[in-house]
Amino acid sequence: PFHPVSSTAQWKYQTTSSDAPSAVGNYTVTLTDVTGNAFTEHRVFDTASVDTSWTCDANGLTSTQFGNLNVHGLTGFQLNTTQNTGTTLPPADQWTIGKTWTNGYSIQGQVQQNGLNLSGTGTINIQNKIASQEQVTVPAGTFNAFRVDSTVTLNLTPSGSIPVPITLTLNQSSWYAQNTGLVKSTLNMNSQTATTELVSYQP
Repeated sequence: PFHPVSSTAQWKYQTTSSDAPSAVGNYTVTLTDVTGNAFTEHRVFDTASVDTSWTCDANGLTSTQFGNLNVHGLTGFQLNTTQNTGTTLPPADQWTIGKTWTNGYSIQGQVQQNGLNLSGTGTINIQNKIASQEQVTVPAGTFNAFRVDSTVTLNLTPSGSIPVPITLTLNQSSWYAQNTGLVKSTLNMNSQTATTELVSYQP
């Protein structure tokens, strides 16, 4: 119920970034290839589309790919997932305040930030906690949602003759409403913030 799975559902979102507050991006989410234990999330942007595979089992829902931080509104990252561990979203009966869980990914990627242009391999580790239940208002309406706070740690070992590991930490808050799914998220790194809000949802 915190990520409804239906081949007819459609979510429309808008994104803004603190470094360009007047620029509003839009994208839609639909689900394809829905089976008893898997589906594909299809995101359509103005000039591109992204498909992400998900699986379902007794431990909850798992995104088998981290995707790309460009999709989340932070530019300068190109990441490809080679392996995943843990669970992205726990089962419905475990959505209680204080619940914690982890998930992670092995990646190959490229980072362009603050004059750096690095490529290599690494890991993404995500620590999640249901911090509160609160009302949140977005263009689609006002929802009673659980807020999930996540700390995303990216460890990348660059390719080259002198590979010096780098670590980046991002803080994310995501609001999930029952029978709707994600209604809002904020992603913060250094002084840059990307915000995503639900514009409309059709079951």
